[in-house]
Amino acid sequence: NDLVNSHIQLAIPKIEFIRRDNLPKRLSFKNYSIIVQSFDGTFKGVASLVFDQDTAKRLVSTISSLPIDSPLLDASINETLSEVGNIIINSLIGHMSNLLRAKLHFTLPLYTCGTVEELAQYFYTDEEDDLLLVATTKFSIQSINVDGFVLLSFPSQSLQNLLDLIFEAFDDDSQ
Repeated sequence: NDLVNSHIQLAIPKIEFIRRDNLPKRLSFKNYSIIVQSFDGTFKGVASLVFDQDTAKRLVSTISSLPIDSPLLDASINETLSEVGNIIINSLIGHMSNLLRAKLHFTLPLYTCGTVEELAQYFYTDEEDDLLLVATTKFSIQSINVDGFVLLSFPSQSLQNLLDLIFEAFDDDSQ
C-alpha cells in the first residue's frame, strides 16, 4: 500500500489440486513477469507473484516514478519487482506460518520473465511430483490498473505436514 500509495485488494483464494501440465492453463496471459520465493521448514512450498509483462512495467513505473518508456525502467525492473515480491510473499507466508506456528526459511526472491508455458518449472521442486496443492488469489491495485496473481504451491509430500498444522490450529482455536 505504501509503495504505490493505493489500497491493494486480494480476492478469496481458489484452492485446487493441479497436475504439472495444467498449471499454465490457469493463467490468463501468454507472457509473464514472475517473482518466485521457495520456503521450507515445517512444510515447504513455492510462493510467487505473477503479472503480465506490461502490468509489471506499469507497477515499476509507479513505484519508481520513472516514465514507462524510460531505459532506466527496464534496468530497475528486476530489483524493484524482487523487492515487491519479497514484501508481499513474506507478508502472506509469514502471516500463515505465524497462524500455524510453523518455522519457515525463505530463499532469496527470483525475478524472471518469459512465456506461461515455462511457468511450471518454478513450482515443481521434485521431478517425481506431478501433483500440487495450489492456492491462487487475484490481487489488484485499481488506481494504477494493475492486476496479478499470488500463487502458493505445496508439493504433495509436504501436504500432510501442512494439513496437520491447519487442523492443530483449528483445534486450538476451538478450545
